[in-house]
Amino acid sequence: MKLRSSKAGALAVTALALCSTMGLSAIGTAAAQDAASTAASSAAEVEGHYAGTFVCGFGEVGMTLTVRDAGPAKWDALPGSCKSGAGPCNDARAARLATLRSVDGVLNFFPTATNPDAKAGSFKVSGLVETANAPAYQIELNPGEWIEKPERFGASAMEATIFDGEMVGKPTAPGCYTLRLRKLSGV
Repeated sequence: MKLRSSKAGALAVTALALCSTMGLSAIGTAAAQDAASTAASSAAEVEGHYAGTFVCGFGEVGMTLTVRDAGPAKWDALPGSCKSGAGPCNDARAARLATLRSVDGVLNFFPTATNPDAKAGSFKVSGLVETANAPAYQIELNPGEWIEKPERFGASAMEATIFDGEMVGKPTAPGCYTLRLRKLSGV
């Protein structure tokens, strides 16, 4: 996973690593717990129903997306591993994980007025939301189990930024671009 990191996140990781080497891991643990609490409240801002379109080589396609907070990111959500159960590597990993939330949901796609021949279908999604740069959130979703699969059609992962209720990004499938969704209120 290649979530973008912020300068502030890098500074926090550096500070935690320094504290750890100085025997101050309790400070790092408290900072990670504070970051996790902030991440949980930030995830609530991301949760909801979104609607809009994405564009691929075959034209514009309508899309709705439901995003639900699935809790703190798991230890294995980040690539790599630490060799021991304690120390700077583990403290840095814990600090990074504290800014991530697991999410899941359902993605629906369907024809639009400009592309009435587009396929319709739906599949489950899951992924991570980076909360360190709130109120701008990075989200990466991976396709899961199909709910309704159209013939000769594949599911795609997606990457986007959510800011002020608007999700802008792209599906990661080749030839797809310009995903733009708006958070629906009262749904």
